[in-house]
Amino acid sequence: MKHMYILLLLWPAAVGAQTLSSRVVASGGGQLSSSTVHVSLTLGQPLAGDRSATGVLLHQGFQVSLIEAGPTAVAEFIALDVFPNPTTDKLTVGGIKNAPQYRFTWTDLQGRELTVPRSLAEDQVEFDVQALRAATYFLRIASAQGHYHLLKIVKTN
Repeated sequence: MKHMYILLLLWPAAVGAQTLSSRVVASGGGQLSSSTVHVSLTLGQPLAGDRSATGVLLHQGFQVSLIEAGPTAVAEFIALDVFPNPTTDKLTVGGIKNAPQYRFTWTDLQGRELTVPRSLAEDQVEFDVQALRAATYFLRIASAQGHYHLLKIVKTN
């Protein structure tokens, strides 16, 4: 019984506190701001919101002030439309303004860069993924300003 009391006295010293970061890394999302409204979102999270004296703050999931999609979330990637995912032969990425100005890099899960044929239009890119084996890949879309967005793409047979 004596050992139990000693253990109970020492136990609080061994308990550590958990801290939460306001940074979220997600496969998709973004943020928009104006002088009175700030909207941040990630895919797959329920929408929540706060009101304050200075305006309205809308966010998703945890109470956050900054949400990043990959390392950088900017307004230019909010309207992305990726379909179909999972895909078997073609993958279309729409909602990109001035698509020819972006760089598209495909990698496998080991980080090896792949060459995937594509056709560009003004506001969308179509990739021919027929030659890829069934697996999970990452598509990195980089803008001329250095911002980028990372997409997880699933290729099936």
